[in-house]
Amino acid sequence: MQENIQFGGWPNCIRLSNKESEIIVTTDIGSRVARFGFIGKQNFFYLSPDDSGKTGGEAWRIYGGHRLWLAPEQIPRSYYPDNSRVNYSYNGQTLTLTQEKEVTTGIIKQLEITLSAHKNEVTVLHRVINDGPGAIELSIWALSAMAAGGCAIIPQEPYGEGDDFLLPSRSLALWQYTKMNDPRWIWGDRYIQAKQDTAIVSEQKIGALNKQGWVAYRLGNEMLIKQFPFDAEAVYPDFGCNNEVYINGKFLEIETLGPLVTLLPAFAPLLLWPAASLVTVSNLCIMWCTSLPVFTFHGITGWDMSFFLLFMICMTFLRHRVLLPVAAVLIPVIAVSLHLYTATAADGRLHITMLSVGQAESMLVQLPDGSTM
Repeated sequence: MQENIQFGGWPNCIRLSNKESEIIVTTDIGSRVARFGFIGKQNFFYLSPDDSGKTGGEAWRIYGGHRLWLAPEQIPRSYYPDNSRVNYSYNGQTLTLTQEKEVTTGIIKQLEITLSAHKNEVTVLHRVINDGPGAIELSIWALSAMAAGGCAIIPQEPYGEGDDFLLPSRSLALWQYTKMNDPRWIWGDRYIQAKQDTAIVSEQKIGALNKQGWVAYRLGNEMLIKQFPFDAEAVYPDFGCNNEVYINGKFLEIETLGPLVTLLPAFAPLLLWPAASLVTVSNLCIMWCTSLPVFTFHGITGWDMSFFLLFMICMTFLRHRVLLPVAAVLIPVIAVSLHLYTATAADGRLHITMLSVGQAESMLVQLPDGSTM
């Protein structure tokens, strides 16, 4: 079910719900998912009380909830303010939210949100469109600001020892402010746990290459599991991290990252199509040429090179109106005639001779059995 409601101080929000769970997104700002949880129960997401109901302005605000960013983290690119209204459409199953084009980057961000009608499950597709003038290297970065008092759970890689496990199984990234002995971290054999504690205001963050494709957040007696794909062939940002956890005194962020890619401008296909068409035509021409009969020649000799040099000298320096055309015909005829009765002996080796004049090139090959082409 879909309905328009007021929520978190914003008058224009959209609520999607089934029999047990609900998700609420803002359209006055964002795109932001402001709430997800069971109907009538706690919100898994943190919402900043200082930013409730605010819109407009050029300053970036945390707001809270779930958002889409660009990695690697950079100022000002990652912190482009999402303070304006977003366009949206709903087709009965999927809600699509489209943010205004960012002035500084030319990026357009989209969220496609589908709440299952029969399960407590929501699918969020994150899309980035490059509407700027040039290519941009980026990674899609999906951040969920979780409510205080919970615990994030990152799975460890399955334990193994012996000759079958000689290489490392994952990367683990630490930030300048990361303290591995901070009491909010629990380093276990099967899981890494990160607790949000409002009594500790300092920041903490780690990143990991999460091959298991899930991370969880336990809040009271409820748990949210966030699933995401892992591509073994991809390169991920932040020293190869596709999953990160950030903690401060107000909330905890579960962050998932896509592969690091170079995103071409939206008009690039218009340029690539003619180029691809030319390559296709070129391939067809090459395939046609391969069907032509093979012309065989005798190997290149010293006499051939001498006649070639003589021909080039005559064509370059000879200016006589009669001698020039005579030389142009006579020298090649003599050179070809010499091969009518003599052949280069086979010596069991492969000979490849290349001739290049300006932009014209030719290659003559003598095979080990003496045959040439």
